[in-house]
Amino acid sequence: MKILFTILFTIFFSNITAQAKSFNLDRASGECTAAKKNLFSKMDYNVYKNTFIKLKLDFKFESGATYREEGLLKNIYWIETRFREASMSCLLGDKKICEKIVQHAKYLAENKAIMKNYGGPDNNDWYEATFINNHILSHVLFAYWVAKEKIPIEKKTNQLIKKWAIKSVKKNDVSRRPQGLNNHSLNSARSFILAGGIFEEEKLLSKGEKIFNKYLDKEFKVLNDKHIVLPVEAARGSRAIFYTGRTLNIIMFLANLLKDSERDPFNEKFNDKMHRAVEFMLDADLDNSLIYPWAKKNKSAFGDYKKQIVDHPTYSWVPAYLYIYKDSKLTEKIFANKNVKKFIKKEKNKNFTARWALIDNKCVYPGKWIDTKKAKKKFEYIAIVKNKLDDKVLIKVRADSKEQAIEEAKKKCTDKHENGCYVHYSSQVAFGQ
Repeated sequence: MKILFTILFTIFFSNITAQAKSFNLDRASGECTAAKKNLFSKMDYNVYKNTFIKLKLDFKFESGATYREEGLLKNIYWIETRFREASMSCLLGDKKICEKIVQHAKYLAENKAIMKNYGGPDNNDWYEATFINNHILSHVLFAYWVAKEKIPIEKKTNQLIKKWAIKSVKKNDVSRRPQGLNNHSLNSARSFILAGGIFEEEKLLSKGEKIFNKYLDKEFKVLNDKHIVLPVEAARGSRAIFYTGRTLNIIMFLANLLKDSERDPFNEKFNDKMHRAVEFMLDADLDNSLIYPWAKKNKSAFGDYKKQIVDHPTYSWVPAYLYIYKDSKLTEKIFANKNVKKFIKKEKNKNFTARWALIDNKCVYPGKWIDTKKAKKKFEYIAIVKNKLDDKVLIKVRADSKEQAIEEAKKKCTDKHENGCYVHYSSQVAFGQ
């Protein structure tokens, strides 16, 4: 993701914190609008009583109640929405809301919130508690990040919140799950990466990056030249596509955070994985039978795996993918998907609907939201030619077709080198190439 605003690292007074140097949150340049009724300004600390300070699970993982927004889940999702509203208002310059964010973060820190998680990784309650904790922790950290860039914060307060955040992130580390990594693990990685960047803690950043890379290495299965599946998400029965979409979203979110912190994961291997994973998602969304070989395992699932359930956040990866890979060959296919069309229409009309994004997509991913005319854009291709006899030779050519790009690049090489020229790489141009 391109950095759209530059952070000025100015120390205002001896008791004021410096801005975090690892990230630039203030990248938003799209249709940034605050909620008409920002309920965060009136949100009382009592909402944390049985949620984040003394977390009381009112469901059992095995029962499937986690999929109904009632009781505890209804409360935490309501609180998360308030933090998204607060982040947007603070981003747009409401300093009172920024101050309120800091006050809430300080209250949570003083009360050692978001730490209770019921034992170890073999405990189903631990699994659900860490899921809840990492989701809200990401929202709190994200909002605090915005506030930290918008208003001066006392050094003592920042240190208090930093100490608490680091402990809370570590307490909710789910990378040690014996069952393997999944989207819960990536939510944990998000907490590590956010805290690491905000408070300039290299060890936290490295841990988050390690979880992220481990997921990419172990949880992607190459099916063919066109498709890559995320087996651990695809095994989730009737919600196989549901979880695949959410996971693609958080992968791209984390990739951008890592890029901001100069740990850029957007190499050829990563890009290829994302393109093929997205294409599988699109094809399986239209032909559910493609995901049945995994979905039939019904891992931690309920319902008929042949009746796939999707919702709005299932397609929250779309804005990130279209923005990052502006010239992807999948653009037209994405816009042709009926569920994506519904997603875009709903996102245009409302704020903060894709909750896993932490902030309104329209603000972070600009593009006259979203410009469907881009689907008809003429694509460009790149070819890279090297020489076996001279490793200093590196010729790049862009053209309207892959064949043309290869032909022109090889000609440039052979004009100077009679032997040894070969095609090192050729593809449709990806974002950043």
